[in-house]
Amino acid sequence: MPSSSLTRCISFRLSAVTLLIWVICVIWPTEEFAAAQTLNDIARPQTRPAIQVLAWGGPPATVERLREMKEAGFTISFNGFANLDAAIAGLDAARVAGVRLLVSCPQLAADPLAAATRLKSHPALAGYFLKDEPSASSFAELAHWLRQLRAADAEHDGYINLFPNYAKAEQLGVATYREYLDDFVKTTPVSFLSFDHYPVIQLPGEAATLRPLWYENLEQASAVARQARISLWAFALSTRHFKYPTATLAQLRVQAFSDLAYGAQTIQYFKYWQTSGGKSPFADAPMLDGERTVVYERVKQVNQEIRGLADAFAGSQVIAVGHTGQSIPAGTRRYEPRSPVSAIKTDGPAGSGAVVSLLSNHDRRFLILVNRDINAALGISLTLDESPAAAGVQRLEKDSSLHALADHAFQTDLAPGDIAVFAWKESKAP
Repeated sequence: MPSSSLTRCISFRLSAVTLLIWVICVIWPTEEFAAAQTLNDIARPQTRPAIQVLAWGGPPATVERLREMKEAGFTISFNGFANLDAAIAGLDAARVAGVRLLVSCPQLAADPLAAATRLKSHPALAGYFLKDEPSASSFAELAHWLRQLRAADAEHDGYINLFPNYAKAEQLGVATYREYLDDFVKTTPVSFLSFDHYPVIQLPGEAATLRPLWYENLEQASAVARQARISLWAFALSTRHFKYPTATLAQLRVQAFSDLAYGAQTIQYFKYWQTSGGKSPFADAPMLDGERTVVYERVKQVNQEIRGLADAFAGSQVIAVGHTGQSIPAGTRRYEPRSPVSAIKTDGPAGSGAVVSLLSNHDRRFLILVNRDINAALGISLTLDESPAAAGVQRLEKDSSLHALADHAFQTDLAPGDIAVFAWKESKAP
């Protein structure tokens, strides 16, 4: 073969090999490369906002189980580990799975500086678990612990979850629940306020109902978080135990959507992973004995709906929250319309009504309506000051699409616990 032909042939073959390598690396990435891309998407500020979803009591920290958790819409898992080495192995698995871990291990308490120094650079680290439901008497000690962690790692926060307002004064360590919340944010240098309140209860032979003090708890926690300029994290109960029933779609929706209406930026589910047998009262978790339950599919659906509505909620600021209905929950306010909305009426069974929240998010305002009834649909009627075209009011759907309203009067039925979201440009608001 002539030398020029040989050169062209070699050049062609090298080009073909180069193209093949490019296809393998770029178009058909390996599992690890794909996971790194996903992880980078989590680590970097995202172009599209997102609500974080935490699995409290997450699965075993393996790639397979964490991917299964991610498939259900979770972004963070809370896992406890026997030691630092086990925690790092779990974080490595989370990195490949494309999620993050809230980590707990004995070394975090024994030597916070050394433990945080080892963990802080891991890209799958979400933060450090410190305490669940502490008394106010332990706030100073928790603050000291948190500052020790911060000395080594200023990028990741410590996680402390507070009691609900139905806890007794002896548990709170102070006379009132509001004092408990105020003391917490004044004492501990946290960037978020997390509290648990499981509102759906069911007594034998009766329909499931909401605890009467739940919305007051949301009012209190949301107000304290806003005043302290920190984020709000709230819960949805996803596991049956004692007087708490197996979570239905309506029950999960009303919890998550009400949390978001009050400004929550992270939704936490208690719990995700459960084993049966023995004396444990817990059952019907999303994952039970390593198998998916019907609750897994319900949680997955709600998380998908949260993602679809993230443009309204992620990074939002609460302007006002009110309630409709013949009677409204204790500790809340009755809804008062603001332009471009002139009136909202709700029609349902006695005691029913809607949470109505007005949020500001970038250049838009969002009106949120959540059906408080977990057993019956709620008719809603929304009337605008002017035509939808003039007001610029649109409905935000769960697939993230926006649709203009056809008339200045809008009517629909909200399924039990369900949500309706409306949006307009900030300039249209007073």
